[in-house]
Amino acid sequence: MLFKNRRQSVDLTLPKEKNVHGITIKKVPVGKYVASMEDIQNLPKTIMEKCYPDEDLQSVINRAKTADREFLLDLFGKLMVHAPEIIVDLASLYLDVGKEVLLSLSPSELLDVLEAWWELNDLSDFFGRVWKKIKPMLTGQLQTQTLGSSAG
Repeated sequence: MLFKNRRQSVDLTLPKEKNVHGITIKKVPVGKYVASMEDIQNLPKTIMEKCYPDEDLQSVINRAKTADREFLLDLFGKLMVHAPEIIVDLASLYLDVGKEVLLSLSPSELLDVLEAWWELNDLSDFFGRVWKKIKPMLTGQLQTQTLGSSAG
């Protein structure tokens, strides 16, 4: 009986897979997931640095605030070239599939693959559960510090 329960818990931790447009999408370990979230968070900055390599991000933002037609056309042209390249590079890394495979997909199919990866690896429930455990400890610690400081 003890071994049967252990086997079930091992089965629950095995990576799950999903196949979308011929690409096998796998759950990633938490460390790789966190790294991917950092890359996704930095995506706008990464794309802008690729579009305007000789300018700092703040100067590009300032130019965009007072953008004229010429700037917007330049920006859209550069985004159309660089954004897909960067997104495919990241997708290739986290999906563990060659760039050429991703580039053979239609834009809609690529979006299907990226959405499936996101759904399979969504850890928002994990982070929510961790926060529920940590929050009472932090609240208790803050109350202790407040009480301790007023007594001194």
